[in-house]
Amino acid sequence: MDHLACEILETIEAFRKQGRPKMDSTTGKPFSRVQLGNELFQGDVDIPDWSFLQPPVDFEMQHHLTKIAQHYHLPEGLSPDNLQTYALLLTRRKDMSEAARLDKMTAICDALIVANPALQRLQCDTARFWTAYHVVMGVASAFNIDDIQHFLNGQGKPEPAGVRMENSLEFKSLTSVFNRYAAARHMAPDLDMFWVASPTTLQNIRDQFVKKRSKPAAAHPRRKAG
Repeated sequence: MDHLACEILETIEAFRKQGRPKMDSTTGKPFSRVQLGNELFQGDVDIPDWSFLQPPVDFEMQHHLTKIAQHYHLPEGLSPDNLQTYALLLTRRKDMSEAARLDKMTAICDALIVANPALQRLQCDTARFWTAYHVVMGVASAFNIDDIQHFLNGQGKPEPAGVRMENSLEFKSLTSVFNRYAAARHMAPDLDMFWVASPTTLQNIRDQFVKKRSKPAAAHPRRKAG
């Protein structure tokens, strides 16, 4: 395990030891958020129940699709949830200068690009803190490269450059196809996508639902009379 991986794991361990549950004064029970009252971190860090999120993977599994998520090689000893946790904590460090936090975030980003040459396709300045942060979070969240690029392109920009996915023509076309697919199978028309997908990904999902719609729904096996 290299120095970077060791530092990431040590930082997460420090967070776990120093963090304390934020209590709901009404119920007396802890929130799913964690409040940190210590010298290393500031504010509330939103890591519900120490779980991590990979929305494209969940979406693929829910709808039996393929090639929506993208999985990456990670430095030895690290996992996607380690990366998500560390990147989020790094945004909250108050014992570091901005330059020091930038160095650490870009070091992670650079390590991921070395391990995954395909990430060199990204057209962005990873020497900027928040750009590097979103690349790291995108990799940890299993976003494909088109989705990472699309998110980076729209960050902080007004429409149409930063157009909301729900207002895009690709999403409206996908929704129309999915609603017909769901109606034919007596499913609720709930197309929950908890990430910002690129037009390319939306078209890919739409095409897969078109193919699935043309196939008859699998019949449920009948019970034999007992």
